Amino acid sequence: MSQLTFAQVLEAVHTFSPAELAKLRQLVNQPNGKPQAEAPTPATVQARAADNEIDEAEVARRIAADQQWLAENSDAYAGQWVALRHGQLINQGTNAKEVLAAARAKGYDDAVPVFVTPHRTQPVFVEMRDFSADNQWLSDNRSEYAGQWVALWEGRLLHHSVNAKEVFAAADAAGHPDALVVFVEPLRDHPFINIG
Repeated sequence: MSQLTFAQVLEAVHTFSPAELAKLRQLVNQPNGKPQAEAPTPATVQARAADNEIDEAEVARRIAADQQWLAENSDAYAGQWVALRHGQLINQGTNAKEVLAAARAKGYDDAVPVFVTPHRTQPVFVEMRDFSADNQWLSDNRSEYAGQWVALWEGRLLHHSVNAKEVFAAADAAGHPDALVVFVEPLRDHPFINIG
């Protein structure tokens, strides 16, 4: 009988839904190490494979087949539970226990219940605006606005006040909710250094 590698176990755990991860944490944290009720997961398939003396390569092939099915069908079954067996859909539904029970009723005791998460879209990269004009304005006008909040947009003063909430509201009203809003610190004769 061959044993599963740690990497294979980790790969299976990464496919778990949040509910399955919670069940796994519960199992790991139980004092006797035994679950109160069976919680079928991809790890259960691996345990059954070990009991039935299925080699590591076959377990890896079955997991890869399930992952391939999920990659190809995640949009169609998003937000649902599916029972998979070697890359084939056995049953689907909104409840893991019902899906698994239906798969077992069909004679598929080794079906794996999986919650299909919605497909994630690629991140959208937004170009940052250039703050150099705002920084230059702060350098040039620091002494005049010391002790106040200022809202700046592309080197222009939108509003200033000792009340930050007022400055943010004025920037929004001017159509620049992403304006640079900062508190202008007064210049010090000597820089403050905390030695400890």
